[in-house]
Amino acid sequence: MRTNAEIEDPALNQRAAEIAARYGLPSGAGSDAHDPGGIGTAYLEMPDFDGPREFLAKLATAQITGEHRPHAVRYARRQV
Repeated sequence: MRTNAEIEDPALNQRAAEIAARYGLPSGAGSDAHDPGGIGTAYLEMPDFDGPREFLAKLATAQITGEHRPHAVRYARRQV
């Protein structure tokens, strides 16, 4: 399993990966987009599947793919 979570504390990412591996949990990914540029920056690459059972079976082999992008400025700064 490969994890690419981008949070402030990389040790938490490592710990999450260890717990998931211990319990045989598959990886997941999401963009958590806060702006249009963030959509699709994280996703799973996995074999084609047909139906829910195949999806779950092939999810175990999925690879997390993506990139870290900083959040967009939410509000324009006022000129003083």
